[in-house]
Amino acid sequence: MKAERIVPRLVIGILCVGGLALLALGISLLVPVLRSASWMSVQGVITGHRIESVYQNQSTVYQVGVNYVYEAGQTRHTGRLFSHASSPLPMTYRSREAAEAAYASDPNLRDWQSGRAVTVFYDPQDPAQAVLQTGASGLAWGVCLLGTGITALAGREGWKLRRRVATSGDES
Repeated sequence: MKAERIVPRLVIGILCVGGLALLALGISLLVPVLRSASWMSVQGVITGHRIESVYQNQSTVYQVGVNYVYEAGQTRHTGRLFSHASSPLPMTYRSREAAEAAYASDPNLRDWQSGRAVTVFYDPQDPAQAVLQTGASGLAWGVCLLGTGITALAGREGWKLRRRVATSGDES
C-alpha cells in the first residue's frame, strides 16, 4: 500500500474510533437521564445549602447547591444532586459572597430555601439515588451529536477514499 494512502486511512480510522468513543460516552451519559423519566417521586424538604466552586472558562465561579431529605421505601434518605448533569443549581456567580447573597435574596432561588417542600425523583431500584430535576442534559445530547457527526464525517471520507481508489484502478 502506498504511503499517500496510509495517512488518509489512518486519519479516517482515528476519526471513526474517536467519533464512536464520543457517541458511546454520550449514550452512557444519557442512559441514567432517560431512565429517570420513569422514576418515582415523593415530597422532600430542603435542609440546607452549600456553595460549590467550579473551575469554568479559566476562572472559578460559584454555584448554590441544596441538600434535601426524602423518604422512600420507609427509609429516610439525604440527597445533594439537583439533576443528572449538575450537583448544584444551574446558576453561577463570580464570588462566594455573591452566591450567598443570591441564595438569601434572589427570587429565582426562593423555592430552594431551607424548610421548603420539593419534589424528589428517586430510582425505585436504588432509592438512595435521587435528583430534583429529571430530564436530559444538554451536555449528554451534545456529546452524542458530536460523536455522531464525527463518525458520519469519517464514514463519508472513507467512502470517498474508496471511490477514488476504485476509479483509479489501483487497489494496492
